[in-house]
Amino acid sequence: AATAAAAATSVAAEQVATVSTAPSPLIAQVERQIAEGGVQPILVCALSTVPHCQVERYCGLVTVHMIKETVNVVRQFESLHVFYHQFIAEALLTAKAHVLAVGGDALLGYRINNLFLREESRRAYAVISISGDAAKLSVEPPPGGAEMSAAGGRNSPMHEGVRNIVGTRASHG
Repeated sequence: AATAAAAATSVAAEQVATVSTAPSPLIAQVERQIAEGGVQPILVCALSTVPHCQVERYCGLVTVHMIKETVNVVRQFESLHVFYHQFIAEALLTAKAHVLAVGGDALLGYRINNLFLREESRRAYAVISISGDAAKLSVEPPPGGAEMSAAGGRNSPMHEGVRNIVGTRASHG
């Protein structure tokens, strides 16, 4: 897992130097790995806890600081919106890679501490700082005392995205 996270971080660093109008190679690579079942999804939550989940252990603080610049937004990204969106997506993927590298499956207390975006005559510049706590989650039994299956019940109050992440982890050990 640490090797995969290091590779993802390395690809993200290369992205700062070379970009194109096509989706970022980092984003495309991660989407392909998720589709093939090779990468576990990481839950990102601004809350310090997740409803109906218990924090098994905290794995440490995650901080990501990234800078990206382009000299011709239209030629390299088609629009300023694409440049900013791709930049924030890469920063979030890097944070998720760090969570995975330390053995977590969730980034809790997610915050964008600093975000600076600037555009001037076809040039664009962006800076971001993200922080949060990497954590390992487990499913909490419902208040009625009945056991919740790893996939969750049809009437389960747990959000399906959380159920998919934590349930997948519970069923795979």
